[in-house]
Amino acid sequence: MEPRISLQRTLKFTPIVLTVCMCQAITGTVQGGVAYSDPGWDYIYTGDLAAAGSLNPGTDTLQVLDGQWRRNADKADAWDGSAPGVHGDPTDPLFSSSSPAPGGIGVFTEGSTTYIRMQDTGHPNRPQDNGMGGTYPGWSNSTSNKRFLLTHKLDDSQGGHGTYSETVLNDGITISFRARIPATGPLDDQYPFDGSGVVPWPAGGVGYPVYGEGRGMFTIVQNNVASGNIGSQIGFSLIKKTEIDALYELEGAINPFPSGGLTMNALNGSTATSVVDTNEFASGVLPQNAMNMVEISDQELNDWHEFWITIKSSSGSGSHEVKVYMDGSLTPESFFVTHGGPDFQLQWQNDAFLMLGLSNNDGFGSVDVDFFSYSLGVLSPQMAGLPGDYNGNGTVDAGDYVLWRNGGPLVNEVHNPGTVSAEDYMEWRARFGNSNLGSGNGLSTSSAIPEPAMCWLITTGLIGVQILTRSVRRSKLARSLI
Repeated sequence: MEPRISLQRTLKFTPIVLTVCMCQAITGTVQGGVAYSDPGWDYIYTGDLAAAGSLNPGTDTLQVLDGQWRRNADKADAWDGSAPGVHGDPTDPLFSSSSPAPGGIGVFTEGSTTYIRMQDTGHPNRPQDNGMGGTYPGWSNSTSNKRFLLTHKLDDSQGGHGTYSETVLNDGITISFRARIPATGPLDDQYPFDGSGVVPWPAGGVGYPVYGEGRGMFTIVQNNVASGNIGSQIGFSLIKKTEIDALYELEGAINPFPSGGLTMNALNGSTATSVVDTNEFASGVLPQNAMNMVEISDQELNDWHEFWITIKSSSGSGSHEVKVYMDGSLTPESFFVTHGGPDFQLQWQNDAFLMLGLSNNDGFGSVDVDFFSYSLGVLSPQMAGLPGDYNGNGTVDAGDYVLWRNGGPLVNEVHNPGTVSAEDYMEWRARFGNSNLGSGNGLSTSSAIPEPAMCWLITTGLIGVQILTRSVRRSKLARSLI
């Protein structure tokens, strides 16, 4: 007697590979945080230390952040050492001006990213309307967190690419930073300049213009008193379109720019001048075509973006040529800018240095900084990996989707590395078919990923094939048992 054959052991179920989420339309946008490979930076501030140190005018004491920065007394740095979200309540009867002021600088962690947040809330040093028909006194001017300006001397570098001269902007320098305008998390209320009363921090967050003769959130200064090159600077800031709108509204004009983004010194001749700031356009001092900005939508400015920026003396328009690479792109946007100044000498009268901060005395804003690095010379970026290639095989393909669906771990992650999330799917979906294996090895996105209209037909077809296959197998098995 022949042995009986088990139907359960013979028939196999083949799972459907295409799932419903594979058929979703692309609804997200490509976010920042794409890592460039490390060229051996001369120095990198990693955003994980926020020591307040002390205010040391005219000294070389390095105590701030990671111990390689100084508080800038010359420009009235007003950081009280506190972080956003821990300030005292002025309406509390026990309030004291010695309580932490609103805003400040602090270290925060999100997923695997540790970063500093800087928030200038406006003018908490001024008396404000308490909403009950009276006023309360503001914090002390020098410890009100009304603005921040931290400085780092470039020859404090560790890399060894050469000696930094007082004319480093002319000679050539490369900087890189990863930043965003925060919209959530610890953000204190805004304290208006006119003392009209505390108001909630604007929804969506607030960036900062280039202001003060070329000072931005991130600024490079070349400083040589002997040559008359005092405080010549080029700055970079993240600013939203809504903020540019407000600058124009103050002048009774309409903002002609379609977007905000990463703004920098304007183009205004080839010699250092004080007229290079963002507000000069609203006032009509500078023409619209003098604006230099990498356009980024307001919503995208709340996402992390990584910038690789090279600066060197210009042989054409302006005083310097700036190239900006962003989010893993190896194709830059090029700009001709005019360095700002002469502004100030700071503590270093014959040295080049970096500035990090929000130093507009009349403004308010915030920024998150994951890192800030630099090296001497004009360096071209290289990508460290292929974004969205979660399994590291050189191509963004279905294998990366399977790894994501199974919970990781993921390499070459774009959105909050170290945390597997729905956003990782959208980043993979947006890059499907990309390859770093050379021409001809990538897949065609249009042919490889079915669009939503096709997805139900394909899935239904696979189900039909599966049912038919199972039916045929049963029929053959039944005949074999007769």
